[in-house]
Amino acid sequence: MRTTLTLDPDVAALLKKALAKGDQTFKDVVNSALRSGLETTETAAKPKKRFVQRIWSTGGGVILSPQEIKELLLEEDIERFNRDSGRR
Repeated sequence: MRTTLTLDPDVAALLKKALAKGDQTFKDVVNSALRSGLETTETAAKPKKRFVQRIWSTGGGVILSPQEIKELLLEEDIERFNRDSGRR
């Protein structure tokens, strides 16, 4: 594709510097710069999924062990079963 492009002075200086470094053509330097810049933009545009650790306050600062939580849930299940089976 052929196009006319107006470059900012700082971009033109960077292109001249890149051309002076090697044996690439102007077209190759521009295409390479655009490719790497556009790939970087594409990657940066995708937001990374954040990990959020949620915590809950137990009120009085009580910390329960996993075993204590398991026992409380079991007791609640037994109470619910007894309550539900008593109605039927």
